[in-house]
Amino acid sequence: MRVVVQGLSPLIWRRILIRSHMSLATLHAALQIVFAWSDVHLHHLRIHGKEYGCARVGGPHFEDDPRHVPLGQLRLHRGERFPYVYNFIDHWVCDLRLEAVLPLDSGGHYPVCLGGKRAAPPEDCGGAWAYLQRLDRHHVPLEAMAVVARVLNRLLEADDQTTMRQVIGDRDTFREAVDQFDAYLQFQPEHVDRRDINTRLRVLSQSEGTLP
Repeated sequence: MRVVVQGLSPLIWRRILIRSHMSLATLHAALQIVFAWSDVHLHHLRIHGKEYGCARVGGPHFEDDPRHVPLGQLRLHRGERFPYVYNFIDHWVCDLRLEAVLPLDSGGHYPVCLGGKRAAPPEDCGGAWAYLQRLDRHHVPLEAMAVVARVLNRLLEADDQTTMRQVIGDRDTFREAVDQFDAYLQFQPEHVDRRDINTRLRVLSQSEGTLP
């Protein structure tokens, strides 16, 4: 199954291999994992005109318990698509497409992430437009790097008489530069850690059937 976050370019996508007996509740949990979201917002899937989701206080009511609706019961055919909506404020819409129906590998672990591109938008970032603006502003902080480089150079040239204040210079300027550089390193929109995703998916597969 290929999953694409709508409204963003370049594309953010994942390809996951799942079993037909997987419940919709587990599919929701798997999508949260592959996009590194934390399941703190409401969601729903719309399949064949019907909405499914894990009910929460203050959220919409669903006719069926998603823990008891396996994907195979929905009789999806190859190429069929359906949307998954997460966070009704930021309104992330993921397009899910069943690419193929494959024979079961009895020795395999499911679900498993086979591939993907780019990190998903972080929680509560304001939606597609706000995230695209953040990407436009995501540049190497050259001025901050220059400040840090000057401090490191003074540190290398320091002798026993040099004080730390002389090395650092203006403390507020140095702290701001470090914070800017750290924020740049923490936000890596091109990075997808498939190994971590699959580690977490394996934990999910072991807990399937105990989802709340």
